[in-house]
Amino acid sequence: MFSKGLGNERCQEILDAKYKIDIDLSSLERVKMTDWYAEGRIDGIKEGKAEGIIEERIRKSAEDIVGVMKKFGCTLEDALDAVNVSDNDREEILRLVRELQASS
Repeated sequence: MFSKGLGNERCQEILDAKYKIDIDLSSLERVKMTDWYAEGRIDGIKEGKAEGIIEERIRKSAEDIVGVMKKFGCTLEDALDAVNVSDNDREEILRLVRELQASS
């Protein structure tokens, strides 16, 4: 019914013949748009969850680094090495460490 290749007229024929439903074309377009919107929203939620997981991992690493620095009295560079921060995450973690230090 909601196939991209199925035209509005054919959709109406199917509704009439199979289900005895009469629906105007503008309503049919709204249904198609709603279906498309729901799929896009689900994809967005999945993407948002993945991004949230990454952000939480980076925030936790920053908190761990601050904790290592306080507990062992080491430098930021030594703490980064101790927590095994990857080069990909280093810049973002450094930014968060500075924010945490400024707020405490």
